[in-house]
Amino acid sequence: MSVESDFVAKFLPLQGMTRMPSGFPAFAQWHHAQLAEEGASWEDAAPAYALACLSHAAYGGALDPSVEWELELQWADLGTLSALPWPQARRRVMAAWSYLSGDDPLPAGLDEALESDDDESTPLLDLELVPAFVVLRASMASLSISDWHTRGQERWLPTDMPALSLAASPALAALDALTLHGFAEDEPRCLVRLAFAPHLMRALEGVAADGDMMTVARLRRDVVRWASQRESVLLRVPSPVCPGEYNLLANPRHPDIGRLQRFDARPLLLDRRRARH
Repeated sequence: MSVESDFVAKFLPLQGMTRMPSGFPAFAQWHHAQLAEEGASWEDAAPAYALACLSHAAYGGALDPSVEWELELQWADLGTLSALPWPQARRRVMAAWSYLSGDDPLPAGLDEALESDDDESTPLLDLELVPAFVVLRASMASLSISDWHTRGQERWLPTDMPALSLAASPALAALDALTLHGFAEDEPRCLVRLAFAPHLMRALEGVAADGDMMTVARLRRDVVRWASQRESVLLRVPSPVCPGEYNLLANPRHPDIGRLQRFDARPLLLDRRRARH
């Protein structure tokens, strides 16, 4: 990347960075490949990763709004180097900052996968995916993710903001199904297993299950902002029904929604005789 972008060659020495951080070029190439449907060339994308690398070296820490605003202004000055609009560049910058901050370490074996000449050996094969689970009616489980409907997201979002409520564990998915649906429906249900790359998820800090009203209101405002600004396709939130467990909200309006991988759907057997307990 350091030789493919004039921007990198010009500004890296000014930051005292004589070489790229270990693993960053492989991460940048892998992440760019994940966004292939955008149709952006590597020549247009490389300056975005370079800007992330430079700004992280200069500022470090969290990517707060003031730094993000500064980066947007700097990106506007790079019009001669990249045709990438800021929303697409921002996705790359934020992912790169997360990686450089140590939040998203490069998956083991990714370098080898990137360098492999075998068409069947891609970065996705060695990527450590994060699992997610949801209980759906059998008829819905066979549909694409974009056609799913869930309950539970209304705990966090207004009804006019679409979202899917998933669970980080199969036990929580089953508990949510019992809490939200009970045994009112006769149609069989399935436990659906999904997975996604770690960089697709943000985490909401806080405890919703036993938090005070002020804390819960603040958390809900944060979730609404996440959904309206499409900050990421997934947001991890504390489970309101089981302390220590987490739900995952998925934003179907986010361009990365297609990156959620559906693996299997297994029948979930619930004994009706236990419904009264």
